[in-house]
Amino acid sequence: MDSYVRMFADNAIYSAKVTIKSYLNSAINTIKEKLSTTQLGMFEKTCFGHFLDMQELQFNGQVVNHMLWRQCICDDLNIMVFNFGGSGARFTIQEFCLISGLFCGPVPTTRPTTSGRFRDTYFRKFPLHNHDIVEVFSTATCENDDDMVKLALLYFLETVILSKEKPTPIPVERVDMLDDIKYFLTYPWGTLSYDATVKSMRGCPGKRSNASHTYSITGFPIAFMVWGYETIPSLAEAFGIKSSLPDVPSRIGLLVGCQRRKFWRIFLRTGYMKRLWLPAHHALEAKSRDAPLLKIVGVDLDLDRGNWWKIDCACDGGDYLP
Repeated sequence: MDSYVRMFADNAIYSAKVTIKSYLNSAINTIKEKLSTTQLGMFEKTCFGHFLDMQELQFNGQVVNHMLWRQCICDDLNIMVFNFGGSGARFTIQEFCLISGLFCGPVPTTRPTTSGRFRDTYFRKFPLHNHDIVEVFSTATCENDDDMVKLALLYFLETVILSKEKPTPIPVERVDMLDDIKYFLTYPWGTLSYDATVKSMRGCPGKRSNASHTYSITGFPIAFMVWGYETIPSLAEAFGIKSSLPDVPSRIGLLVGCQRRKFWRIFLRTGYMKRLWLPAHHALEAKSRDAPLLKIVGVDLDLDRGNWWKIDCACDGGDYLP
């Protein structure tokens, strides 16, 4: 059972500039500009295609900073626990997958043998870093629709879903997965993204205090921010405008603006917090990390017919409502 004992005292909290390495808006715009109409249609049917329907979403570092200050001591490294104005809340892989729309199943222990064709064709220098992926994708002129969409998938995966610090190399195995596109599209990228996000956020910002009061978060922290709006209704009212797009993952279509006065009232006035901070029911339920939430559909497609981009994920966890 969670004790909801906070990791940091109120007098330890400082205002910080929080940045992220996941460039969601720019990546979506780049893909839309780079791919042809046919290629965009192919990308839209992949495991990352639902992100193309999003409205622009602004990351709010102030909100995330104050949420992270209120994390609690927890022995389970697979989840994060918070104390918001006396109310406990849990951020787990289930919330992450339902918000992001990413597949969050078990990570395979074996992988198919690949030829290395895609790697040898487009990447000659190793180790690879994000800037190499960005350069290859932005300058690619190949007429092969399949390869162009594969480059877009790799670009989106590394710069958005699995964002990282600049010195961090990209495992060559992830590039080689694109030789077996069915394996790539059905891989649980959501699990890897969640683990990277939680690892980056746990203990922040206390362990990253510095004179400039700045720190960065890797992985896909936008899903965590959206969870905050789901869990704390008053926060959503102050900072978010819900998207009307029906196909966008839950609340990930929020347009976020900074209303500074409301921000400080919500986070710093204890009475205000206790009265309004009511975690949504889905954030309070104890759920197993291994509980299957998503199932893969359409994986029996014949790749030789050129239909590999139709492999998709479907939610099997019911409606996701606050």
